[in-house]
Amino acid sequence: MKIHGTAKGGAESKKDFGVAFSGGNGNGCTYETDFSTNTGWTTQGANFTIDTTNNELDFKGERNGNNDAIGYDLTEVSDTEWNLRFKFIIDDINDADGAGIITCFGLRSQNQTNEADTAQDAIGYFTFNSNSAAESDFRSAFADNTYVYANAAEIGSNILAENTFYIEIKRTAADEAIVTVTTNSDFSGGSSNTIDVSGIANLRYIVFSNQKNASSSDNYIEGRIQDLKFVNDTSTACS
Repeated sequence: MKIHGTAKGGAESKKDFGVAFSGGNGNGCTYETDFSTNTGWTTQGANFTIDTTNNELDFKGERNGNNDAIGYDLTEVSDTEWNLRFKFIIDDINDADGAGIITCFGLRSQNQTNEADTAQDAIGYFTFNSNSAAESDFRSAFADNTYVYANAAEIGSNILAENTFYIEIKRTAADEAIVTVTTNSDFSGGSSNTIDVSGIANLRYIVFSNQKNASSSDNYIEGRIQDLKFVNDTSTACS
């Protein structure tokens, strides 16, 4: 298994700016949304919702014993190349105790009704926060018929904070994906991990979720996602 961190200095095309369009949308995106509509998104639980008034997907990651999640069915995703980008705003992090909070983001082979601990394939990242100074993390993760947050590796060093980030998750080959976290709006710079994703296949759903955990904690993370864009069959981002 290969994981290393580096510092970075097809399908139907749909555009959800109040309405979905089939066919080419002029900018190469397979799917994009500014969250002015919740068309196609399905919510599980109460902590991941789309606010169409403010054009954002709101989330709260916490340990509450529930499978809180939201998902979008892309229908078809390449097993070799794709690119997902979005703006990721963290508004509030509460680190009252040592019970780490895992909140997951990325592509999965199963939809939002399946909790993050369910065996499945996945490529993405999760945030991890507790009252330890060493646990304020973005961590890349991938799953080959296991739990979503498996094979974790920290991106950067304790860079999770109340701030605005720009996330890129891209599959560049059958055996490689790159997860990047940056504060630059053009998605340049920041920190990234390159991960070996050999054997991971049949990804289909964009899913954001908590880790269902019966153990309670006062810790949580709250934030918003905006301006999401996905392109299939190429690792180059769409405009």
